[in-house]
Amino acid sequence: MILFDEQARSSMPVRHTIRALLVAACCAALPAQAAVQEYIRDYNYRGSEFDTEQTCRVNAIDGVKRELLEEIGTYVGSVVKLHQDSLGNSHMSHDVVNITAGIVAMKVLDERWLQPDYFVKAGMKADPDDVLAKLKALRADLEMEKALRESYEELQSSRNEVARLKEQLAQVMRERDSRASAKAAAPAAKPEPVVAPLARPEPAAPAVPAVAPVVAPEPVAVVPPEKPLQQAPVVQPPAPLPPAAAPVVASAPGVDVLAAQYVKAVQDVEVGAAFQRAMAARLSGDFAALSREMSALAEKGYAQAQFRMGWLYERGVGVVQDYAQAREWYVKAMANGNVDAIARMGVLYELGLGVEKSYDKAAEYYQRALRAGSGWGYAHMGYLYETGKGVPRDRERAAELFRLGMEKGNYLAMTRLGFLYQSGRGVPRDEYKAVELYKQAVEHGQPLAMTRLGQMYNLGQGGVPVDHARAVALIRESLRYNLPAAFAFMGFMHENGWEVQQDYDAARKLYEKAADLDAPFAELRLGIMYKDGLGVGRDRQKAMYWLERAAGKGEDRAAMILERMRSGR
Repeated sequence: MILFDEQARSSMPVRHTIRALLVAACCAALPAQAAVQEYIRDYNYRGSEFDTEQTCRVNAIDGVKRELLEEIGTYVGSVVKLHQDSLGNSHMSHDVVNITAGIVAMKVLDERWLQPDYFVKAGMKADPDDVLAKLKALRADLEMEKALRESYEELQSSRNEVARLKEQLAQVMRERDSRASAKAAAPAAKPEPVVAPLARPEPAAPAVPAVAPVVAPEPVAVVPPEKPLQQAPVVQPPAPLPPAAAPVVASAPGVDVLAAQYVKAVQDVEVGAAFQRAMAARLSGDFAALSREMSALAEKGYAQAQFRMGWLYERGVGVVQDYAQAREWYVKAMANGNVDAIARMGVLYELGLGVEKSYDKAAEYYQRALRAGSGWGYAHMGYLYETGKGVPRDRERAAELFRLGMEKGNYLAMTRLGFLYQSGRGVPRDEYKAVELYKQAVEHGQPLAMTRLGQMYNLGQGGVPVDHARAVALIRESLRYNLPAAFAFMGFMHENGWEVQQDYDAARKLYEKAADLDAPFAELRLGIMYKDGLGVGRDRQKAMYWLERAAGKGEDRAAMILERMRSGR
């Protein structure tokens, strides 16, 4: 068995080579025998002085899981690819593999805490039948899939935050040690003897005796007690304690804050892992596991768990849907510093979920969320500026907010920025940039990006070829999310007979479904159908009704057609 130390993993190319060969052999044999694969790994986490036994344990278990997932992810990917058609989908984003691998059960076989090291030995067993069963159950429960997808991204973000804060704290310690070494190497700073002033020439006044005590007025000027403390606060504190009793780190600016942030980030990793365990249990039939796991951590005051409890009640996943309960948990999470909970409160007001619908209140919460650094706050506030809901329409401001949200790792913000580039709203028109952003977001399972990219393949825009098969795969996947754009673009495929039977009636019904959800593209197409009599009788009044609705939402082509109709062209 190989022992993995966190600092030594990068120097083990032989292990990675052997592992790759073993995984490749397993995957090559998969279609023939679909054997159960078992992986066991050791991991040793070296804690810092800012770690507790609990944070060491969380980091050690998460570390060994990541090692195991490197191997099992390839195997799960083979299972997914082999059975993709049986799942009723010819397009499967890479993140489906990630989240499916993430919920394969891991068993801790041994663990030991010998400060500062935490040793853990764990194993994963990948049964292709079990993987496929979990994947099918996941695909059948959209809310669970969405929850796991978000949880996976949050867990990755928390891991990155742990690594960032740990390095920042280590840098503080290196700077402390460097200062201490420099101080030890420098000559001891001795105050000048109080008699030193005697070397100065004596005043010529005959009345002053040769032995006059000139040292009396000097002590204050020799070593001022206040000035050195202002210049170098690391000198021992005013209290008469020995240096050992007042470590420099404790008084260094920001260290306590960084240490608290580090502990919180580790807690977020713990919550993410618990959420995945609970999801795996629920997929296996234990429906109470989800709320049981989350409520236990939420009651401890873990902000991320409290946010998850609010999300579960808002969506009705594992619990009875209850917007009032969702709001209560979001309030608790906000009080404990969870910035995404602020954004979710805005969503409740934007959609009127358990509260009176108010774009103004939604905007207030989104502004608070983005000021606190929430990627969701940027994504949602940007959309209000894009559409002019609760704020004046300002697409340049929307683009700026989407860009900032994208930098925070929010793929909805990335997708919406892509649409601005596609349509040239608030930014210069750039379909190539739009496709680039859509593709990145699709790899992370963003459903709106699937609809947009699918339409680009339909039209051959942004440097992609016309590929209706690819388009229908992407749009069908996005239909699972009940997105207005998904219904609209699938209607467009039926209208044109691309990879599906041409059927104006089916197209009209899909457009109407999308239009009920305020999709301007669907309203545009309905207006054109009634204007040109495509599958319906020509009806100028209905055509103008739908075109006016579309134009009112910024659909420029609808505005052009309306202008022509009104001018008699």
